[in-house]
Amino acid sequence: MKTKSFYEIVILTLFILILLFSLQAFAAEKGILRLEGSLMRIDLQKSTMVVNEKTFIWDKKTIFLNESGAPFTPDQLKVGREVYIEGERMGQKRLFLIKEIRLLPK
Repeated sequence: MKTKSFYEIVILTLFILILLFSLQAFAAEKGILRLEGSLMRIDLQKSTMVVNEKTFIWDKKTIFLNESGAPFTPDQLKVGREVYIEGERMGQKRLFLIKEIRLLPK
């Protein structure tokens, strides 16, 4: 028969593992941001989007890739779509410049 402390250790271990794996979805190093999330808002005129409540902009150098790795244009993005973004912070502002954005499988 298992003791109560054994179950507490198992639950604590599972919690720590889940926490560690979820931290991979949002990792920042030296101003570089890697993020997975849902596209909340997009403004094609201003070249901006909001993912996980963070504001991103893109420029002519930004790479847009679909699920299979083929290029696509920003006008094909839809609110609610899951994306993976690699970008970098723009100075002291709360803006991030997207280097690459990938559509995640539905």
